[in-house]
Amino acid sequence: MAHEGFDDIPAARPLRGRLVKIALAVALPLVPLASVHGQAEDPVFHRQQVMDALDDEAEALGSIAARVTPPTKMAEHAHNVARLAREAYESFKPNAPGGKAKPEVWTNWADYSAKMEAFVANADKLAAAADTGDVNAVTELLVDALPCKGCHDVYRQKKTS
Repeated sequence: MAHEGFDDIPAARPLRGRLVKIALAVALPLVPLASVHGQAEDPVFHRQQVMDALDDEAEALGSIAARVTPPTKMAEHAHNVARLAREAYESFKPNAPGGKAKPEVWTNWADYSAKMEAFVANADKLAAAADTGDVNAVTELLVDALPCKGCHDVYRQKKTS
């Protein structure tokens, strides 16, 4: 019996990119890239993968807060945000410029670091609220727990279309 590749499944084609991002979000924290590729991990690539995973988790929580998706995985998503917030902060500490991060991240480290520490603390509060199962409490904490725009406006290059 021949093995079908992922691209041979018509219904899976539109999901391929999203599934790869999800797989990376799960695998990156567990397996160092150096052990996969036999070379040193690229800190900028890792940082970008963490940020992409954060984006996916924020989207999932937003969908729950908007009552589009049932809250069955709310705590899981919130705990992922808390873990990824910590990883995001740590991913900037090696002082590895590149990607979409502006040089101001490192030239104004005190401000950036304070913002990231608040992000981590608020993401932890979000995870604790999600453990209660209270969607309203989680919704109230989302803006503080996901302060992406505040940092991106100052410390990230603008997206190009």
